[in-house]
Amino acid sequence: MANNISHIHGKHFAISDIHGCAYTFFELLNKIDFSKDDTLYILGDMISRGKHSKKVIKSILSMQKEGYSIVPLRGNHEQFVISGFKQKENNNFFKTCKRMNLSWLFNKTDYSYKEKYYSFFEHLPFYYTYKNFLLSHAGFDFSQEDFFANKYAMLNQRKTPLVSSIPDSTHIVHGHTPTSLKKIERSIIHKLPVINIDNGCVYKNLNDKGSLICVNLDDFELTSQKNID
Repeated sequence: MANNISHIHGKHFAISDIHGCAYTFFELLNKIDFSKDDTLYILGDMISRGKHSKKVIKSILSMQKEGYSIVPLRGNHEQFVISGFKQKENNNFFKTCKRMNLSWLFNKTDYSYKEKYYSFFEHLPFYYTYKNFLLSHAGFDFSQEDFFANKYAMLNQRKTPLVSSIPDSTHIVHGHTPTSLKKIERSIIHKLPVINIDNGCVYKNLNDKGSLICVNLDDFELTSQKNID
């Protein structure tokens, strides 16, 4: 597996919910001038819904091999694939994935999964920490004393419980729930404790949705890219 360790120096970016919008993802990387000195955290849901999930994953793996510091996290869609691969009904799961533009995950001769993709998804962490940032796909459950214990919440929750319990100067950055660009901008401008950066990139025909969002964790600069897939 590629090295997922983030760099100490360089810029540190976070994006979420690419959902197979590969060309939008590439254009956003161009906009932020992403280099091998920088680190990119991808907060899950890299696949499904969009048409180019395979291109997204292959590009991430290729860039990691080339020396780019990319730290992908697990989202609920990646978890869906992991759970499905562990089932014995490979044929049925293949049919489900085919409807989701995910048939490329399988060997077509016997419907078994391709090991390189299973290994990639299986090794995705649920969360990552960078300085005073806590990163995950859907946030953390602060109603529990050990908020790292609730992995289900990191993948699926729609609202952060007990925001008042978040330690001072700590920022939770997550995706999972599409929200308006104006709300995202406000949360970043005011450096709120919880920052949701999912603008529903794949929903490009919805009002105030349809952009892939990137936040620079070092200076809170926001960069957005409208869906071009």
